[in-house]
Amino acid sequence: MSTPIPPVLEERAFAALYRAQVDFVWRVARAMGVPDAWIDDVVHDVFFVVRRRLETLEPGRAVRPWLAGITRNIAMHAHRKIARDRRRLEHVEPPMAPALPEQQLELGEAAALMEAFLAGLPEDKRIVFLLCEVEGVSVIDAARSLEVNANTMYARLRSARIEFDRYVQRLGATEPRSADGPR
Repeated sequence: MSTPIPPVLEERAFAALYRAQVDFVWRVARAMGVPDAWIDDVVHDVFFVVRRRLETLEPGRAVRPWLAGITRNIAMHAHRKIARDRRRLEHVEPPMAPALPEQQLELGEAAALMEAFLAGLPEDKRIVFLLCEVEGVSVIDAARSLEVNANTMYARLRSARIEFDRYVQRLGATEPRSADGPR
């Protein structure tokens, strides 16, 4: 068992080790086939482990083989994570094609109109409308999270829906929906 190194000396030793060996660790990670996008993360993780285990390095032991072993383990972990991420992505549908400029403009205008409507609502109605209508949270769950009686939440939501229908009518849009209709 070695004598504990004083913290100041340990910090200096780590900083000196990092400066002297970061390029070596980078080359080993590269040689282990770590993709370019992951190299910096792997090198960071290696030195994170080195910092934690610096006291365990026996005096007189060669540093580079020790670093290479740590780098190898971290690189293997990175390869497993990359493979796991690829397998997960195989099960995800590809993203939709970007909207056409006209569609983006319409979406932007709709978002601006919704923001204007929400800004005009009192806060108690705004939060229930946002949670239930925009985010799809059930009224019961919203009531629990806000610590408000469920009947009060239903009343606020109904009132906000009526105000929304009036807002849409003022804009000259289609006929109003029923305030109690399904969502």
